[in-house]
Amino acid sequence: MRERTFLLAILLSCFGLATQYLFGRTFVLNQLLYVCVGILMYMIIVRFVNPQTLLAHVHVISLVGIAALISLLLFGTPVRGSRRWFRILSAGFQPSIFFTSFFTISLAQILNSNPARSVRSFLRTVLLILVPALLVFRQPDLGTSLLILITLSWVFLYSGIPLLYLIITAFSIVPIIFVTPLLLHNYQLDRIVSFLNPQMDPYGLNYNSLQALIAIGSGGFLGKGILNASQSQLQFLPEAHTDFVFASFIEAYGFFGGFLLLTAITIFLYSLLSAVAHTKNRIASLYAVGLCMFIFVQYAFNVGMNLRIFPVVGVPLPFISTGGTGIITLFISLALLKKLKDI
Repeated sequence: MRERTFLLAILLSCFGLATQYLFGRTFVLNQLLYVCVGILMYMIIVRFVNPQTLLAHVHVISLVGIAALISLLLFGTPVRGSRRWFRILSAGFQPSIFFTSFFTISLAQILNSNPARSVRSFLRTVLLILVPALLVFRQPDLGTSLLILITLSWVFLYSGIPLLYLIITAFSIVPIIFVTPLLLHNYQLDRIVSFLNPQMDPYGLNYNSLQALIAIGSGGFLGKGILNASQSQLQFLPEAHTDFVFASFIEAYGFFGGFLLLTAITIFLYSLLSAVAHTKNRIASLYAVGLCMFIFVQYAFNVGMNLRIFPVVGVPLPFISTGGTGIITLFISLALLKKLKDI
């Protein structure tokens, strides 16, 4: 993989630093630390990790990830009603995000050596996709479970499956749609209902999304500037540095800043897709598709919920939202793709 993708990741990280500056020096220093650790991990993997060794142990790493998700459900400390993080010293570690790259490589390796042509192999692959997604759904974390499900499913579809299996899968989704509301928690259902009715409970259920729209609208063409971003800095906008960081960015830097950010994101995703076209290694190609979808879905969900195109699902904006696990994982994922292309 050309270094262009890595440099674009650093550029997007600079957008993230400029955004976190809105919330004070501590946020900037924390974000800078996460980016530096991510870059260091990228260089270590690129320099020292043997791709064949990686493939030989990726299933073991994936099993460790599944064990971490299970132990999180059993022993994790609830934070706001969900068990998503392990506390390591004063920092949080989110296994669902960190291990998704290894789940994707493991699935790509299996599909490369044993494509899902028979009913047995097809059902086995579906099970491999559902297990981590369902474990994350039980935390509960609807946004990340959808992220994992979409990422792994896209790798599965790209690998090529018989048309009959595809039709059966499409029809099986219909009853799942009707059953899913019965499995959701009340607050998750409230988010969907409030999304469908924007005027309902503007000071409660719809408060976050309406404040995000106010922040975006107030940014104008060039933005209000770092010192005058009142929605973000005066805490009218909840989760302004994570879930609603896109609204914070637009309020400060305006339509023009948003255009530059989305342009950089588009070029970055195109660079990832070019890795698919320029590699003859099928595992690397499948993983590149999964990684591209993993990042694209986060961008789409986050920007969409900030603009009220999607319900609020709690998905961060890659490289922009604060959060050590997410940023470090992205740099590790890019390094893994570069190593897989070397096979």
